[in-house]
Amino acid sequence: MTPAPASGTGRLPRSELVHLAALFNAGRHAEMQAAAEKATRQFPGDGIAWKALGTALQVQGKDGLEALRRAVQLRPADAEARANLGSLLMGRGELDAAVSVLQAALAIDPRLAPAHCNLGDALAQQGDAVAAEAACRAALRLQPGLAAAHCNLGRALALQGRAVDAEQACRRALDLQPTLAPAHHGLGLALRAQGRRGEAAQSLTEALRLQPALRDARMQLCSLWLDLVRPGQAEVVCREGLDRDPLQPELLANLGAALLAQGRAGEAADACRRSLAIKPAQVPVLANLGSACLALDQVSDALAALRAAVDVEPGQAWLRASLAHALLVAGRPERARDQLQSATVLEPAQPRWCGATPCAPPPRHGWSPISRHTPRATPSTPGNSCARWKGRAATAASSGGRTSRRPDPTTTGRPGRCAWAWCRVTCVTIRWDAFSNPCWRAGRRSGASSCGRMRPSRASTG
Repeated sequence: MTPAPASGTGRLPRSELVHLAALFNAGRHAEMQAAAEKATRQFPGDGIAWKALGTALQVQGKDGLEALRRAVQLRPADAEARANLGSLLMGRGELDAAVSVLQAALAIDPRLAPAHCNLGDALAQQGDAVAAEAACRAALRLQPGLAAAHCNLGRALALQGRAVDAEQACRRALDLQPTLAPAHHGLGLALRAQGRRGEAAQSLTEALRLQPALRDARMQLCSLWLDLVRPGQAEVVCREGLDRDPLQPELLANLGAALLAQGRAGEAADACRRSLAIKPAQVPVLANLGSACLALDQVSDALAALRAAVDVEPGQAWLRASLAHALLVAGRPERARDQLQSATVLEPAQPRWCGATPCAPPPRHGWSPISRHTPRATPSTPGNSCARWKGRAATAASSGGRTSRRPDPTTTGRPGRCAWAWCRVTCVTIRWDAFSNPCWRAGRRSGASSCGRMRPSRASTG
C-alpha cells in the first residue's frame, strides 16, 4: 500500500475526489463539507479541496467566499472555480466583481454554459439587457436544456420590453423544470406586463408555494392583489412573509395599504410607521400614513407625514394637493392655497383628486428594477366626482373656510362620501430572485473521471 503523503504536502488522492463528488451528487452536502474540511487540513495546498469546500458551503447557503478565493489563488487556470466564485459574488450583490470574475472564467474556458448563464444574470441586474440576452443565448447554444438560462433569457427580454418573448422563454424553462420557482416568478411578471393579471397572480402564487422565501415574488403578489382591489388576500400574503422576516419595509408598506383599503386606519398607520422606522423617506408610505392619520382625526401627525413626503419629492403635484387638503382640514386655507398653486404649476393639467388624495395616473407595469406604485382614490358615486371635490377644495381655500371632509376608508356607496380604493405602494422591487443550481461534474454522473478531476459548475437565475 502506498503511504499517504504527509499533512500539508501532495495532492488530494483520487479516491477522496470521487468520494466528494459522490456526496454532492447524493445531496449529502453537510457530509461533503465535513470531508472537504478534513481534506483542506490534510492538503492545504490543493486547490481542488478548497473548491470542494467552497461549493459545499455555497449550496447550503453558507459563506464559501474565502474557500473559493483560496481555490482560485491555488488554481488560477481553473475556470470552474472562477465561475463558482463569480456566482457567489452575485449572491452577495457584488455585481461588478462578479462580472469581472465570470468573464475571466469564460476567457479560460468559453464552453462553460453555466458561466454564460450567470454572466447573463449579472448583466441583467446591472441593466445591460442586450449583453445579458447575448450571454444567455450563448449558454443555450452550449446547453439547450439549461432551464436557468431560459429563465434568465426571459428576464433579459423583459428588460427590453419584449414581454411576450419573455413569457415564451419562461414557459420553456418550466417545460424543462416545472418546479423552478424563479421561472414561475418571471412568468408572473411577464403576464402582468401584458395586463393578464389573473394569470399573473396564479404564477406568483405557484412560485411562493414552491419557494416561500422568494421575497420579491411575495411583494409582487401583494402588489398585484392590491391592484385587483383584493386587499384581504394582499394582507394574507404580507403577513405570511412578515412571519418569516418581520423586518421587511416593503411588505410592511404593502400591509399598510391593504389595511387602509379595508378601513382599518389604526392598524394601517402602525404598519406604515414600522416600515418607515426601518426604511425612512418612502414617499407613498408617508402619503398613506398621512391619509390614515386623517381618518383617525390625527391632523398634526397627518401634516407631519405629508410635509415629510413633500420634502423628499417636492416636484410631485399630487403630494402637494394631498398636503393642501390636510391643511384645509387643519383650518389653514392660506397655506393650502399656496400648495394648490404649486401643484398647478408643477402639473398644468391640474391633478384630479377626490377626498384627501389626488388620483395619481395609473402606474405602468414596466420591467424596470423599481416599479413605482402610487395610492389611488376613486369616488363612490357619480355625485362625488373628482371635479366636484376639486371645486369645493378650491372654494374653501379661496374663501378662508375650513373643509370638514376627511378621508373615510370605511364608507362606500354613500352619497357625498368617498370610497377609498387604495392601490399599490412604491418600493416594490421587481427583481428576479436568485436561484442556484450547482452541480459537480466528474465525467460520468457517478463521479468517476478519466482524469480523476472534478469540475464544479453553477447556474443561477436571478
